[in-house]
Amino acid sequence: YDLIFGPAYKGIPLAAAVATSLAARGRDLGFAYNRKEVKDHGEGGVLVGASVQGRRVVIIDDVLTAGTALRQAVALVREHGGDPVAAVIALDREERGNGALSAVQEAEAELGLRVIPLVSVREVMSYLQSKGLEPGAIDAMRQYQQTYGIS
Repeated sequence: YDLIFGPAYKGIPLAAAVATSLAARGRDLGFAYNRKEVKDHGEGGVLVGASVQGRRVVIIDDVLTAGTALRQAVALVREHGGDPVAAVIALDREERGNGALSAVQEAEAELGLRVIPLVSVREVMSYLQSKGLEPGAIDAMRQYQQTYGIS
C-alpha cells in the first residue's frame, strides 16, 4: 500500500496518527480523507489530501458495525481511481451481519479486501474482567454478545 485513507469523521484522526507514526519510522505515505459534504470553494470536492488515483489504499477506521461506512469509503476510493487493498479497524464488535457471517466477514466477501481488527470485543471483555470490572457490567456485555454477536 502507498496511501492511508481515513473516512469522515472518526477515521480521519486515526489515519492521520498512523500516517504520522509511519513517517516517523521512515515510511512516508500519502494521506487522504473525505468530507461528508462536498465543498464548492477553496480546494473543493469531497476528497482532501493526497490523490488516491492509481494508489494502493489502506482504509483506517474506528469500528465496523454494519459495514456501511467501509462500503462507502471503498466506493469513494474506487470512484477516484484508487485500489483499496485492506481496511484496518480499531475494534471488531464481532456482531452478526445479515446472515450467518459476521459483519466483518460479510464486508470482506462483498468488497474483496481484508479487514484487519486491532482488537476484538471478546479481548476487551477479557481484559476488563481481568482488571476487576464490576461483574454486572461484564454480564451485560456477555448478554449483548449472546443476542447480537457471532458464536
